[in-house]
Amino acid sequence: MKYLKNLLIQLSMLDYYMRISYQRKFISLKRYESTARFLLEIRKITYGVIRSEKSV
Repeated sequence: MKYLKNLLIQLSMLDYYMRISYQRKFISLKRYESTARFLLEIRKITYGVIRSEKSV
């Protein structure tokens, strides 16, 4: 459980840094959107695993 929560924190930080990179024009909008969708999908999977672990 500790590692899953740590993963969520890492994903949030990565999302934050990607947003800053886009705002400062280091990456394109297309790259930002595709990466954000990927991170969102991983976050959903992680929350699902956490939810299933709590119910067991």
